[in-house]
Amino acid sequence: MQSDCNNNQNIHYLYLINKINYIYYTVLYNFEHARIFLKYIIIIRKQKMKEERGSMSIPASNDVIWKDLLFKRKQFDFEYLALKMLLGRLIMDVEHDPSDANVEKCAGQLHDLLEKNQHLPSAMNDISKLVS
Repeated sequence: MQSDCNNNQNIHYLYLINKINYIYYTVLYNFEHARIFLKYIIIIRKQKMKEERGSMSIPASNDVIWKDLLFKRKQFDFEYLALKMLLGRLIMDVEHDPSDANVEKCAGQLHDLLEKNQHLPSAMNDISKLVS
């Protein structure tokens, strides 16, 4: 009688182990599919960002908009903190030395900053403000 009880317990134990293995591999399988799915979503987002960037071009470094910013003829409420900081420093620099060479150098720095960081959402928003 006791051996029958032990056999039933062993069978029940094996059944539970099989169930746990089934659940484990099901979760693992679904996790792997979820990981692959998220990977494709990330790839698609990156492609969309590249397309958006391609449609929005940064004004050339010799564009009048940069001089207008440096001489405070035009002012925008920029979101990109690095642009705000650099623009503030360059405005002071241009106030001390308003020569054409310095203004062109400062305009080039603003252009380069946005060109290098145009993939950032705040930089994209600021570029769209400059273009419109």
